[in-house]
Amino acid sequence: MKTSKDLIIPENLMEILSKDEYWEDDQFFPLNIIITLGFEGDRSYTNYQISFEPDDHFEEINNIFRELNQEISGYGWEELIRKYLIQKDPKLEEYTNGDSEWETCVLWTTSEDYFRRLLDYIIALTTNPTLAFKLLY
Repeated sequence: MKTSKDLIIPENLMEILSKDEYWEDDQFFPLNIIITLGFEGDRSYTNYQISFEPDDHFEEINNIFRELNQEISGYGWEELIRKYLIQKDPKLEEYTNGDSEWETCVLWTTSEDYFRRLLDYIIALTTNPTLAFKLLY
């Protein structure tokens, strides 16, 4: 199983972001990694984002959602991931931003260290139906 250590962010990331406005990696499919620049006033920051479409993947975990009569959505998955983060790494949960929609779960942070931790937690949760089951019940 891949971990965040397997993600190699280019050394020239800022040059790529300046030119293309984003950098994307799909080696963790179905998780999609996107890094962009964000701006707040005259201050810029780096956004490290993980997104996925829950309907198309994670069949065993989605079945748990169905058993509980919960809608399978980006919102539901974000809530599940946040619940896991609160248990495992509350500070990370505080620094994790969400921009989920019905069809897509989107979580991001502005710290590479937090991002890598978030990625590892999401991988652990999405690959372990037993863990998801415990969180949902």
